[in-house]
Amino acid sequence: MDTQQNVPSYEEYQALYDAAGDLRAAEPWKVIYSGDVIGVRDPETGIIGYCCVTGLLDEYLAMHVYLGGSGIEAYKAFVDASDAYDGEPSPMDTMLAGRSITDIEVEFCNALELRPQDKARARDLGRSFVGRKAWPAFMRNDPCREPRDLDGWDARFLTVAIRQLLQVLGRINRDEIDFPDAFTQHQVLVRVPEDRGGTLVWHDAIEPLEKAVKSESLPLSESELSSLERLPVREFRLELAHTILPALVKATDSDRGMFIRIILAVDGRSGKVLGFHTFDEGEFPRNLLTQVAAMLKSTGFIPSQLLVNDPWVFSAIADGLPLLKSSLAVVKGMPASEDAVSAFAEVVSAGHS
Repeated sequence: MDTQQNVPSYEEYQALYDAAGDLRAAEPWKVIYSGDVIGVRDPETGIIGYCCVTGLLDEYLAMHVYLGGSGIEAYKAFVDASDAYDGEPSPMDTMLAGRSITDIEVEFCNALELRPQDKARARDLGRSFVGRKAWPAFMRNDPCREPRDLDGWDARFLTVAIRQLLQVLGRINRDEIDFPDAFTQHQVLVRVPEDRGGTLVWHDAIEPLEKAVKSESLPLSESELSSLERLPVREFRLELAHTILPALVKATDSDRGMFIRIILAVDGRSGKVLGFHTFDEGEFPRNLLTQVAAMLKSTGFIPSQLLVNDPWVFSAIADGLPLLKSSLAVVKGMPASEDAVSAFAEVVSAGHS
């Protein structure tokens, strides 16, 4: 069970609403595009929040602060997955990337779109907003978890991040600043605080884009590797699909729900599911190789083509199962697996509805 701790104080929420109001009035999405990234280093923890705004089409007005290397890598994966493959984005890859994100965010909504708790909070703070998409709604996202309200640190850092983004925005409007493209140059403009006698002074720094610290899968034993090596190689296209299903699992109504992480072995020609495993909390990626090996042994052969949709899974298998290197490839778009995952998600969702 994941319960929220350290609810923001009255003063912290007032500061956050003030900053959000200034952000909405400044309309940064008219100048800063969704692919632009501005970093802000948190004065309390040193964590870098990678700030992105969306709203160019005037439909979804928001600012996201992706936390650390894992947050920004998941965002980049989501952007890549959302790009069309063969005419359509990949729902399987989009869900995996989207539910792997760690961020804090503010979205601007119409009054009728607000959750009851957001409207009640604004009322308790004496806040009211007039106009289209004028009401701020705040949220925290974590991998495989139901979104939740902000805690105290979230609220403080989001306030700081908004203020620093607005500072950069003013300089952009005055043509006083330029910043690197984070995803092509792998560098980012970061606003860095310095404590000078109890006063924070902010300055610019160009820093490398952080990389996610990846947990590793446990290696297979010598006996497990030997049993795989004895399997015959067969001319076969096997798709290994890793994704997160939309089904939300909650033990009680007060729990923070979890989304189901799954890996499926799918016949690339017929679409038949040959094996699958749903990961319990904390089990991924620790037991990934164990589950991949189990699915291969259940088929009784090593496929001549083993296709995966996730670059991290590709690396884990390449490092941990070298006998598969010659058949292993990471691809964008696995039609047989897309259909299998869609059917599987419907069954699971029905079971949890």
